[in-house]
Parts: sequence; C-alpha cells; structure tokens
Amino acid sequence: MSQNRPPLHRSTWTTEEISDFSQVKRFMERFQGDPVFRERLPKEMQACASEYGFTLDPESLRCMWDVNLKLSLLRGEHPDFPVPPLVAKYRTWIGERLHWRERIRTACAPNEPRWRSWRERQMNRARGEMGEAWSRTIIFDTAAIELSKGCSVGCWFCGVDAPRLEDHFHHTPENARFFRGMMEVLVDLVGAKAASAHFLYWASDPLDNPDYEKYCKEYRDVVGVYPLTTTALALKNPERTHNLLRMLMEDETGVHRFSILTLKLLNRVHQEFTAEELARVELVLLNPESVVVKANAGRFRTKAARKPELLAHEVSKMPLQPEVLDEWDGYAGPGTIACVSGLLLNLVDRTVKLITPCKANDRWPLGYIVFGEGKFQTPAELRSVVESMIESCMATQITVSETIRFRPDLTMEMSGDGFSVFTPFKGAKFGGNGSTAYFQDLGALVAEGTHSAGAIADHLLERHGIFHSDTYRNLDWMFERGLLNEEPPPAEPRQELVQLGGSLS
Repeated sequence: MSQNRPPLHRSTWTTEEISDFSQVKRFMERFQGDPVFRERLPKEMQACASEYGFTLDPESLRCMWDVNLKLSLLRGEHPDFPVPPLVAKYRTWIGERLHWRERIRTACAPNEPRWRSWRERQMNRARGEMGEAWSRTIIFDTAAIELSKGCSVGCWFCGVDAPRLEDHFHHTPENARFFRGMMEVLVDLVGAKAASAHFLYWASDPLDNPDYEKYCKEYRDVVGVYPLTTTALALKNPERTHNLLRMLMEDETGVHRFSILTLKLLNRVHQEFTAEELARVELVLLNPESVVVKANAGRFRTKAARKPELLAHEVSKMPLQPEVLDEWDGYAGPGTIACVSGLLLNLVDRTVKLITPCKANDRWPLGYIVFGEGKFQTPAELRSVVESMIESCMATQITVSETIRFRPDLTMEMSGDGFSVFTPFKGAKFGGNGSTAYFQDLGALVAEGTHSAGAIADHLLERHGIFHSDTYRNLDWMFERGLLNEEPPPAEPRQELVQLGGSLS
C-alpha cells in the first residue's frame, strides 16, 4: 500500500469489533436522520430499536443520543459517569477517523514553498472567519478535478450551486494520456502526499461520469491510492456502487461518503448495504429531517435570502450539535462546503481556477474566493498557468507599493496600549512596550485601507521615529497570520459604447 496517504486506523480491530462499531454507527445514522426514531426512542427504547432491526441495547448508548445527558457530560456535571465499553471503543474508532482527517490535512500541505505559506495564511484566515470548530473540518486540499460539466442531482441546497449536467470527460485513449499527464504535473507541483488527497468531483457527482472507475484506476497508478469519493447517486445503480466500494476498500487509507438527500434514500441505503459494508462510508445526512446543519452558501444562501425560515430551521438544530455550541453565538451556519485551497480544474472545458474557502458573502456566494483563472489544452500548459498563478497570487511577504488593509470581516478597536482586531471567534492585540501611540496610528492607517506599506512606514517614521524595518515586520506579522486582505480587486465594470444619437463621420 502506498504511504502517500496515511492509513485510516493505527489500531488493529477484530472483525467482531468492526461489526459492533458498524451497528453503533448505523444506530446513530438512524437517530440523526429519522425524526420518528428520535421521538420514539426515549419513550419506548427496546420496542423502537427492535422494530428498526437493532439488537443493541439503546440504554447502553444513551450518552450518545440523549442530548441533555450529552450536554451535561460536556459541562463536566457527571465526572464519575461510567462510559459503557462499547461506547468507549466506538469513540476510539471515531477518534482514529478524526486523527486521520488531521493527518490528511497536514499531508495536503504542498511542497512548493510559496503555495505552502499561502495555504497556511488561508487556514489562519478561516479560523477567524468561521471559528476553530468549523475550520478544522476543512482539509484545505490542493486540487479538485471535475470529470463532468455540471451535475444531474440538482440539490436545492447545493453549496456550490452546481449547474445542470452537460457533458463528460470520457475515458478515451487520448483523454487517459491527458489525465495521467495532468496528474503527474500536480504531483510534481505539490508533492505525492498532497496529490494523494485530490478528488475527482466538485460541482459534479463522480458517478455521473460513466468512466469514473477507470479514472480512479488511472489516479491510483500515478499517486498510489484511489481517490476519496463522495456521491449522492449510490442507488442509481446499486451493483455499480457495490463494485466501486469493493475497489475503493482495497486501500486502507480513507473514508468515503454517500450524500443522503431524503429519508426514503436513507431507508433504501440501509436496506441495500450492510452495516459492515458501510463501516468506512460516512453517510452525510442532508435530508430535511436530519440534525445535520446545511451550509449557508450557494443555492441554499440564495433561497434563504428569500425565505429566512430556512436558515432559522438550520440554526434550530444546533442544540443537537453540542461540540460547536461554544462558537455558535451569532453565527448563521457553516458558511461553505469548499475544502480546496488550490486548484479547481474542469477537464471538459480545460479550465483551472485558484480558489480558497471562505464564509459565503455577497461577493463570494459559493463559499470560496477565486484568485485567478485560466485555460489549458495540455499538461504542459497547465503547469505554465499554475506557475503564473503562484507567481502573481502567492506572495511570501508584503511589498512596499501594495495597499494594506484589514480583512473585511475584522473589527478594529483602539485599546489602552494599542489596538486589537477580532471576529466573534478569534482576535489579535497589538501594543505595549511604551509604543501605544505608534500602534494606534498603525492600526488606524491599516484600517483606512488606502495606504501603501511604504507610505505607512514613512508616516510612522516621521511621526514616531520607528524604523521602516520595524513597521514592515509588524505588517508581515499581520500578513502571515491572515489578518490582511488578500482578495483580488473586483473586476472593473465593462464599458459599453453607447451612441446617443446622430452619426459619426
């Protein structure tokens, strides 16, 4: 097995243990996705569990599904609570998955030093925009590759507002050579470990492409592992999905995902696939009745702007998500489903964009910033376009001539010894050492957002006698931690020639 992507589990679990954990996983999927099950369970535990086909004792799992008990345990109100052995082992199993995700997040760091530092800044920015809990769920991958143009599923809440399905990048001999050449370029640019986390979809469903499995094999030949897969079409052709899972499970290197859009689909998936088959398949419960909170981005954001009750419904789910309650105050839902801080490629159109996740807003409603874009016809052209993006978009330090401003989501306030900048989730303070006036002027000048780094340094030298190098060091500190605005300037509106009357001679 390739070591480019870390294995999922470091512990050795027996077949019997995996079967037990799979049943607990299925029990929790039912609880989180099915409101009737949630309502009945506290009142008639044994009968309810039996009717749904569970042989586990629901009482032994109470600390997982009883919301009041979960919250009180999180608050430390029952320090001597005896955690049942099965729950303890299941938590270890889940903990290994979370640790694996963190290792993948680390492995995604590209070898290219400018790209690596740019990605780190975007991660710092995201912590302030979205909070630590949400931002830690984003792996900040370095590339996503679409094998189709558009998507057949048409989710009403699609966070990236996927267009209707139009075409596929079919697996012809020519396209297979192109794909392998493209993957070799990506491996060369970011390194084999980072490339092993790339995936073959975005505003598309991988199973829309009839040749998806062939591209999975091409991918594995280049990077050593199969790509991680998320699909909403698991039941479009169940036999195909069973075969795909058997192929993907040859690698002990990841968790794949089925998107569950309706309660009926959840029922059918549980009927079609055994709990053991889905041990390493996460069910993303996006049906309206589930407790999973949808991202306030893309199509959902557009609809919620017209129907605020949609957003209110998502916010109302938060008591069932106690792990993020500390960061929920004033925050209207996860703001993105984007997870790439790098390249978004579409092989039908031969386009590439440089993107990074952000909390969706009026300028970036899809939940990611676009720093640059281009077209390519060959792997060599892709390399050239990406190298140009790195050169123009991934500076490693501020320049004297660039305009310096704080990120638009930051609030700046003066303090007794300087100033601070903050969001509801994270902040930074500047001041002390007898330099209150200097730091207050520095914060005010950056907050105005109209001055170059050189002009700021000149002003502070003249007014406070602080060397240029010290001011540049403070500005670089802000830059490295993602406090400064790196968004590309808005495109200039196109000027149309309007003839008001008469004629030109």
